[in-house]
Amino acid sequence: GTTPNFANLGTNVDVRDGEIREIASFAVRQSYDYIEDQEDNDPARSPWSDVGADLVVSPSSSFAIKYETNYDAEDRQVSSWGISTHFFDDRGDVLRARYSFIDDNVSQIEGNIELVLTERFKLGYYGRYDDLDHEFIENRGALRFESGCGCWKIDFGYRDQINPDRQAFLLTVTLTGLGDLTQDFRFGDDDRQA
Repeated sequence: GTTPNFANLGTNVDVRDGEIREIASFAVRQSYDYIEDQEDNDPARSPWSDVGADLVVSPSSSFAIKYETNYDAEDRQVSSWGISTHFFDDRGDVLRARYSFIDDNVSQIEGNIELVLTERFKLGYYGRYDDLDHEFIENRGALRFESGCGCWKIDFGYRDQINPDRQAFLLTVTLTGLGDLTQDFRFGDDDRQA
């Protein structure tokens, strides 16, 4: 009989069929300040930072959730934490939400929704709520018109802030490639823009 050739057995097998993406990630970090440790410029400050940790879970390409925290090892307590999520649908509608808590000083809820009205028009709302003072810190709403070529867009909107107490009508023109200033908290590289 003939002896089978096993040398090329795995070379023609395509194991990368379909979408390839990260479905979960976990990171832990801590930094050390050598100068502060040697010179002790601030006796109340440790040369070690808080221990930070992030967990991101993306069960689908249109949904993800992220939990992040910082732990103060010297005081043995959580100094801050937050949870955020986003959802995209096939039409291009977007829903984002985030809760942030920092040392009993900050407890905020942020939300952002973008609705596709037509191929060229979107309606958007962004709000930030202070859970400690039980009031909205900022509200923004806008109507976006995007060119057929996707190379520019115009936003007509209204913003209401409480600190400083300021209301404004907005007109923003964005040229592709120059970027724009939008409220966005994505979890990584994503080709969808706010």
